[in-house]
This record gives sequence, C-alpha cells and structure tokens, in this order.
Amino acid sequence: MDKINVSEMKREFNKRLNELLMLKNHNAQLYTKPAYFELLEKVKEAQNVQNHKRPEHYQRLKRFEVVKMADGTEKLIVPSPLSKSTIRCYVHTEEIFDILHKAHTVDTNHGGRNRMDKYVNQYYKNITREVIIMYLNLCTVCGKQYTTKKNGPLDNEVVATPTLINKTNMRCYIDVIDMQSRADEQWGFVLIYQDDRTKFIQLRPLKTSTAEEVAHVLLDIFAIFGAPCILQSGVSREFAKVLVGEISSMWPELKLVHGKDQSRNQSMKQEIENFLNNWLMANNTYKWSEGLRFVQMMKNKSYHRDINCSPFEAMFGTKMKVGLRTHLSRAALAGVESEEDLHSLVPISEENMQYDAPSASPKCQSLEMSDPHSVSVS
Repeated sequence: MDKINVSEMKREFNKRLNELLMLKNHNAQLYTKPAYFELLEKVKEAQNVQNHKRPEHYQRLKRFEVVKMADGTEKLIVPSPLSKSTIRCYVHTEEIFDILHKAHTVDTNHGGRNRMDKYVNQYYKNITREVIIMYLNLCTVCGKQYTTKKNGPLDNEVVATPTLINKTNMRCYIDVIDMQSRADEQWGFVLIYQDDRTKFIQLRPLKTSTAEEVAHVLLDIFAIFGAPCILQSGVSREFAKVLVGEISSMWPELKLVHGKDQSRNQSMKQEIENFLNNWLMANNTYKWSEGLRFVQMMKNKSYHRDINCSPFEAMFGTKMKVGLRTHLSRAALAGVESEEDLHSLVPISEENMQYDAPSASPKCQSLEMSDPHSVSVS
C-alpha cells in the first residue's frame, strides 16, 4: 500500500469517523483532540485535590488516570493494579487511524476483525469494534467488507463450538505447501505442523516433500515438544502411513499411529501464503525461507476464534513476550541499550519482579499448562 493510498485512506477514515461522532451522544467514548485534553486536565485536577473531593472527582478517578510517558507527553489511561504490566490508554480521534493502520499492517499482518479487536483492545480502551470495522472496510489490500449487527454474530461469521482433544499433543496435523514455482535456493516446500487442540503451528522449509525428509524435520520438533499419539495428514492417508513408518525406523521406541484423512479446507494454507507474501513485500526480499519463522510467530500470537485465545496462550498458558516491547512503548525504549539503562528508566528490584499470571479467557483456561517463569517489568 503506497503513501498516496494511505493518505487517501486516512482522509476517508477521518471523514467517516467525524460523521460517526456526530451521531453519538455525549457519553460515547470517542473524544476529539480538544475534548480529550480538556478531560485530561479535569482528571489531573481531581488527582491533585487532597481534601473535600466532590462526587465528580471520584467518578473521574474511578474511570481515568493521567500518566506521563517517557517522551514527556501525558496520557489518559485506565486505572489498573500495579502488578499489571500492560496499560490501556484512551486516545483521541486524530490518533485512531495511525494506531489501527499499524496494528493491521504490521502487528497483525492484515488480520481480520476478530484478530484486530483482540489485539487493539489489549492496549487501548476506547477504540470500538465499530471503528475497527470502519477501518477494515477501507483496506484495499484485504478487499473484504464487514458489517455489524446489534444482536448476534457479525455477518459472514461462523460461530463454531470446537471439539477439543483432552490432552495437548494428542493429535497433530501436517500438510505441505508447494513453493517450487518460486523456489528459494534449495527450498521448494513448506511443512505445516499443527497441534489440533491448541492450534499451535510450526512452519519449516523443505527441500523435497518426501516422507523421509518430512520425518527428519518432525523428529526435530518431537525432540523439543514431544511426539503426538495420532498423526493426521492433509496430503493423503497413504502419505501419513508411510511417514509414520519412516519415523518409527528412525526412533524405534516411539509408537504413534496415522489418523484418518484430515481434509481441512485450503484457508489455513492460503492464509499462511498471504502472511508470507506480505512479509516478503514489507522486507523487499524473495527469501521466503527466512520469513517462515516470523509468519509462524504471527500466527501463534494472533487470536484464534475456535479456542477463543491465541495458540501461544493455549499451548503455554501466557501471552507471547516480545522482549521489552511487551512492557514498554517504543518511545520509552529509545536509547535503552543495557540493563543499567533499563534500571534508570524503570526501577527494578528483586522484590517487584513478578511472574505474569495467565490472562486467557475462561474458554482457553482449560487448555493451559503451568505458567512458565516469565518476569514482568512493572
């Protein structure tokens, strides 16, 4: 998407947003820039009142808090416990397009409404699904049209009630994407390996699609994650049977069986190819073998409707951490190179280092394993 298209898209989005704002009542949480900073000053005033607070002061402090960011700007945020490392900000209308554009094109790799909604609402309080859909309808790359209903599911949305296997790594699925038409040096195929219960996916480049090579790659995965009991193939049942035989010859102590043909539709393979194409364009390269690891990461940290959380959460019981960017903004991290720099920015002691608690939805909590030791910067 070139700069001209983005500027036209932004102009049209802001026009529609202003029209929407005119239809909303004064209680709607869409703030123009002047209204946002007027509210910010009122919240600061409420914070500074030591005695004889009025009811409106308590109401504002219950809903809002003002914090100073590392770049010196002040933001309205949702009051939250000190133990929570991620803050949720309120934003004004002039900021919304840039936030959504980055979330859509960079952070979710042209994710749909569910993925966008889950991602954006981790960090922002007042960007509604209605506004997200307004943005998505303007994306010429996606070319999809979304609508909303006051009651019930969104148009074209299939509400699924998945049947989950009792244990993680019980049944796994493999498939192969043929990339020979645009081979990357020796690589001509992509192996897809997915746990059926958590939807956690792993992608590996292949030189050939023979059962012998696939078996070698799967053994590397099994040595880290363990081996499944049932292996299903999107290629064919016969391929799964031969593959199980190859694996057994390389690892005689391992016993697994081939399952029924898993004739999944092409949507997952097509989505992986779309993610990969977007990565190649963004990085101006043809080496898709290098992009697979980033597509894998994007898929695993993105919201999955069938399990009502991300595959990473379902597999490990916690959200994926991406270094310090998980806890602090890009602006706050400018110039931070060493642990000493980090200590000067955010005072850290052994006492206030905490483990992140799993934050998955109730539906996903039944999938969780014990929480790994991941330290949160408070």
